[in-house]
Amino acid sequence: DDEYQVDIISQNMINVLEQHVIASSSFSKTFEHDILTKLLSAQNQDTIKLATLKAKLKEINDLESKVQSYGLYPDSKKIELPNRTLTENDKRLINTYLSDKSERIKPQENFLNLLELFEELMNKSLAEKVIKPDSHVGLKVYRPNGDELKLDQLSSGEQHLIILSYKLIFEIEDDSLVLIDEPEISMHLEWQKSFANMLDKIGEKRNIRFLCATHSPTIIGSRRNALRAIK
Repeated sequence: DDEYQVDIISQNMINVLEQHVIASSSFSKTFEHDILTKLLSAQNQDTIKLATLKAKLKEINDLESKVQSYGLYPDSKKIELPNRTLTENDKRLINTYLSDKSERIKPQENFLNLLELFEELMNKSLAEKVIKPDSHVGLKVYRPNGDELKLDQLSSGEQHLIILSYKLIFEIEDDSLVLIDEPEISMHLEWQKSFANMLDKIGEKRNIRFLCATHSPTIIGSRRNALRAIK
């Protein structure tokens, strides 16, 4: 029953987000003992350009803002460069700190890519609705005007797509071969048209291959070269 399953998926999303927070926190702690040594050795670095520091800082702040939007990162003030002329030693120290910060948040970036892929696929598929993972409730669904919907207010087809996308993105192991039987069930034509593209995007991110049994010419589309008849 998709209505029951989608509630489980929403709860599972909470668990996935919580486990990521724990894992990234543990990963970050491995850097704490090394940062002082890195800062002290920064004096031996080459000259650092101010533009390089600004580019690194923007990348870090942008990523942290995205992660905060999912509730995965405590709200904090953005890092800013000191409002004064920086000495060469200042720039070396700041560069060392920012490089260390970039390494710490790499797991955030990889996980964020999966969350954004899930959102992208869902928001292209759900009619007049927006879905967003959330660390407190799992999955939030909104209308364009901002009104929030319950998951059981979605159609069975929409719930089925959420379940399938979640399992492929967050549950299936990397480098897997996934067998899908008649995915066109509960899918209207527009979803069938985009289904193979959805699998392509997931496969590229997760290095997953798919073997799909279907009677739908719409799902096959122009991919005649991928057909294998079973006799």
